[in-house]
Amino acid sequence: MGLEGRTLEAPLVLDNVKEVDFTRFLWIMYPAYVHCHGHPNRNRNTDTGYHRRVAGIIRATTCEDWTSILEQSHKWQALGVKQLAAQELNSMEMDPVVKIALWQKCGMGHSDQLVSSYTALCERAKSLSFEEARDLGMATFTKVAQARDEAHKECVCKCCSDDPTDKTPDRKKQLTKIVQDTFQLIAMKAQMT
Repeated sequence: MGLEGRTLEAPLVLDNVKEVDFTRFLWIMYPAYVHCHGHPNRNRNTDTGYHRRVAGIIRATTCEDWTSILEQSHKWQALGVKQLAAQELNSMEMDPVVKIALWQKCGMGHSDQLVSSYTALCERAKSLSFEEARDLGMATFTKVAQARDEAHKECVCKCCSDDPTDKTPDRKKQLTKIVQDTFQLIAMKAQMT
């Protein structure tokens, strides 16, 4: 076994990995330490403090941070980190096409976390552009088009409604059901309310 990665003279080289992306990944793998003064079992007058790992201190805050972390966790097969990144991204405002393409790139397929993204594409008046279709891939583009057609047929999209700002629960439920059926997703209570 060689010395690669064991000394400064023979570093482990990570090909096709940007330093910033790997650094963000390490933020999650090795969370920040917090310096705590005193310890319940020590004398406060002589204690110089100690370090402890504190859950919940995560430096990633932006969509760009979490996208990078998701991509790296997929690359390095860190399932727990991947799930955390997906959860964080799912709570952020994100272009639906970008989100769907990212989920596909990271091997997450047509997950329930994409229901709102598919729904947004189905209910918008503007059809998908060539670039968006390319980013989604032919199979996903075809399913989105199928769901859009069904939404138009059932008149549950915003462009068919008399009131494009209509956010009635029934219309939203119908559209969510169309998306779930088209993409064969399990119904989610959170999406139905």
